[in-house]
Amino acid sequence: MKLLFIKKIILRSVFAFVALVPTTLWAQNDSLEVILSQDVSDTVETEKKDSLPDNLHVAVVAGIGNANMYTSSENQYIGKRPILHYYVGGLVDWAPFRNRNLFIESGVMFQQKGYQSENTGYEVVEESKLRMLCLNFPLLACYSLDVSGIYVVPQIGPYFSAVLMANKKGFRKFMSEEEGKSDIQKYDNDLFEEENVHGENKYRRFDCGLHFGISIVFLKHFRGGIGYDLGFMNFQREKYMDKKVKTNVGAFSVNFAYYFF
Repeated sequence: MKLLFIKKIILRSVFAFVALVPTTLWAQNDSLEVILSQDVSDTVETEKKDSLPDNLHVAVVAGIGNANMYTSSENQYIGKRPILHYYVGGLVDWAPFRNRNLFIESGVMFQQKGYQSENTGYEVVEESKLRMLCLNFPLLACYSLDVSGIYVVPQIGPYFSAVLMANKKGFRKFMSEEEGKSDIQKYDNDLFEEENVHGENKYRRFDCGLHFGISIVFLKHFRGGIGYDLGFMNFQREKYMDKKVKTNVGAFSVNFAYYFF
C-alpha cells in the first residue's frame, strides 16, 4: 500500500515537471526575443545617430526692424525715412574646420526693404513709399564664444540680394494760387517698368553688401540677435535734378532662429 502511494507521488511529480518545462522554455524564449529586439533597435538608433553629421545644423529664422535707402547727389544728402523691414527664411551652419567653434553660415531669406520720403517745394508737396521684395543670400563667417556659460556668436560676411519686385506708391499735391485749393495726383509705379534716357531700367535688380551682427544661443535650440545690412551697389541709374544719384540700401533687424538639430 505504501509502495503504491509512493509510485503515485513519483508519477505526479514527473507529469508536473514535463508540463512545466515547455512553459518555462517558451517564457525564456519570449524574454530572449524581447532582449534581442531591444538590442537590435538600440543598435539601429545608435547607427542613425552616428550617421548624422555633427558639423551641420539647420534652422529657420525670422527678423524684424527698419530699412532705409541712403541717397546722395554730388555730396548732397536727399532725405529719406525708414520703413518696416522683415524677413523669413532658412539657415545652414557648417563647421568644416577642426575647431568647431568656427563655422560658415548661409541660407536664403525672403525680405522687404525700401524707404519713405516727404518732399516739400514751393508749389508741390510729395509723399512716397518705396517697397522692395528681395531674396537674400548671406555667406557669413561665425565664431561661437563661451562667455561664462553663455554662447555669444559674432557674424560678418557678404550678402547677395536679388530684387524680385520694386513698387513706389505716393501722391503729389500741387498748390493752387487760389487760397484753399489744390490738385492731388496719385501714382503707383512698378520701378522696373521705368526707363532712363539710355533705354535702361532706372533701378537695378541686384544688390550686394556686408552683413555684420551678433547673437546669443539659449535653450540649446534657440538663437536671438541683432544685425545690419550695408549695401554697396548703387540701386539707381537715374539722375536727380540733372545730378548723378547714388543710392545704397541699409537695414537693421532683430532676429530669432530655431535649430532643428
